[in-house]
Amino acid sequence: MTDPNQSIVDPVANNVQPVTKNEDDDKKVFAGNLAFATTEDQLKSLFSEAGKVTHAQIITRGTRSLGYGFVTFSSETEAQTAIQLLNKRDVDGREISVESAKPQTAADAEKPKARRTRSKKGTESSSSSRAPRRARADEGEEGAAEEDAAKAVNGDEAKEANGTKPSKSAKRRQKKKAAAAAAGADGEAAATSGDAAAESSEAKARAPRAKREPKGKPTGEPSKTLVFVANLAFATTDDSLKAAFSDYKVKSAHVVKRRSGNRSKGFGFVDFEDASEQQRAIAAAQGKQIDGRDVTLQVAVQTDKEDQVEAAEATPAAAA
Repeated sequence: MTDPNQSIVDPVANNVQPVTKNEDDDKKVFAGNLAFATTEDQLKSLFSEAGKVTHAQIITRGTRSLGYGFVTFSSETEAQTAIQLLNKRDVDGREISVESAKPQTAADAEKPKARRTRSKKGTESSSSSRAPRRARADEGEEGAAEEDAAKAVNGDEAKEANGTKPSKSAKRRQKKKAAAAAAGADGEAAATSGDAAAESSEAKARAPRAKREPKGKPTGEPSKTLVFVANLAFATTDDSLKAAFSDYKVKSAHVVKRRSGNRSKGFGFVDFEDASEQQRAIAAAQGKQIDGRDVTLQVAVQTDKEDQVEAAEATPAAAA
C-alpha cells in the first residue's frame, strides 16, 4: 500500500535536490571579504585563536586571490567559536565575515550532461536543437536571402540523408523563392548604400573636433611637506591612509575621489609636519603595504591642486 505521506518525506517526489554532506562540513567555516594579499598561512594563524585549524584554503583564480576562503577545525565547537570570535573583525583594513560553510548540493557537484538521442538510421544527434542563425545588421536583407537559400539546400541534404529526396516541383519553388528574396535584397541594399553615402558626405563636411592633449607632469617647486601616494586600494579612506603613517608626524591625509560618486581614484596625498618627516617617510615607507596594496611614494609638486590631480591621473603609476 502506498504511503500517503510519501510526497512529504520522499526527496524525489518533492523534487528536492539531495545534499552532499561531508563529515568535515560542520567543522568548516567560510571567511569572506579577505584582503587579496592574505595568504593561507596568515589565514590559518588568524583562525588558530578559536582552536586547532586542520586546513585553511584561499580560493583563487589562477594565482590571484578572490578574497574569500574556507577554514576547517578539529571540532564543530571550535568552528562556532571562530564565528563568534572573528566575524566582523577588522583584518588588514577589511571587515571580514565569518559564517558556517554551506554543504554542496548534488546539483552543484555534478555538471549537467547533454542527452543524446538516436534517429531511425542509428545516427546520434544532440537532444538540444540549435536555433537558426539570424542575419547580422551589416548583412541586411541580402544576407537573409542568402541564408534562406542555404536553408533550402541544407533541407534537401537532410532529406537525402534520411532516404527521401524532394520533388522537382519543390526544388523549383525553392529556387523561385530564393531568387525573389535576393532581388528584393538588391533593391534594399542599393537604397541603404545611397543613404550611407549621404551620411558619409555630411560627416566629412563637419569640422573635425580638436583632439585633447593629455597633461604632462605638473610644473612647479617640489613641496617640502607633501607626499604623493599611488597604487592605493579603492577601500582606503582618509583615516586609514593617515593611520598607515602613524609612525611619522602627519598633519593630514587625503584620498582623491571621482567627481561623480564617492569612488577612490587609487591615489592620494599625505601632508607631513616638516621636510625631515617627509624625506624619512619616502625613504623608509617606499613599497609599504596599505590595505593589501604595495604603494609608491614621491615628493608632490607645490602647484594648483586641480592641475596636480589631473597630472597624477595621466601618470601610469597613479592607476590602481
